[in-house]
Amino acid sequence: MLTDKQCREIAEMAETNHIWLNAFQCVRPTPELCEQVGRTVLDWLNQKDNLLPARAAHDDDLARLTPKLYLSVNKS
Repeated sequence: MLTDKQCREIAEMAETNHIWLNAFQCVRPTPELCEQVGRTVLDWLNQKDNLLPARAAHDDDLARLTPKLYLSVNKS
């Protein structure tokens, strides 16, 4: 179970790593849009400041060692 501090930390990181998508462009996304969204996520994964330590939700040792990228995405 996460503490309040951990929940706030995750929420803050998700707000920092935010992608806003145009809903109309998402109906039939172009390869360029898909590439741009994918590139943004991959760039964030390569920046250690965007990652938080994994929160052990289960007993998988690898999951505990792998930092996580928390992000938020919306389309409108």
